[in-house]
Amino acid sequence: MGDLEMQSTRVSLIFVAVVFGMASPVRAETWQTTLQGKTWHYTSGTGISSANPQIETWTTFCRNGTFVTYGKSCAPNRIAHGFRCQQFQFAGRWQVKDQGQSAVVSWQSGVNRDSYRIDGRAGKFYIRGREFKVYRPASC
Repeated sequence: MGDLEMQSTRVSLIFVAVVFGMASPVRAETWQTTLQGKTWHYTSGTGISSANPQIETWTTFCRNGTFVTYGKSCAPNRIAHGFRCQQFQFAGRWQVKDQGQSAVVSWQSGVNRDSYRIDGRAGKFYIRGREFKVYRPASC
């Protein structure tokens, strides 16, 4: 990531942090600007059991409203005494909308669709309890 892109990311995140310190909610337009043009990384799960696999995901939010998500899900394989990992990838369209006092990111990939409230705390942001971190600038 170049110096200019790092500065832009820092400015975006600082802006988000400042806005969250104020009484007014962060609007969808701010989140749209913050998310787009970057690939974000997040993880979830412990990987201790097949019911709670460790999932590592990268999501690229393109400025044109498309996205690509790819990653892997790893769970213990007790028979082979190791881990069994499955890779996944899907793509579709995304957008951020205001919903009451919150912003919501919505996505659709084929017949699958969902939406998640975006939660910001202390200059960081979370979707479904997962902290998203900038991984790199988007290549789209």
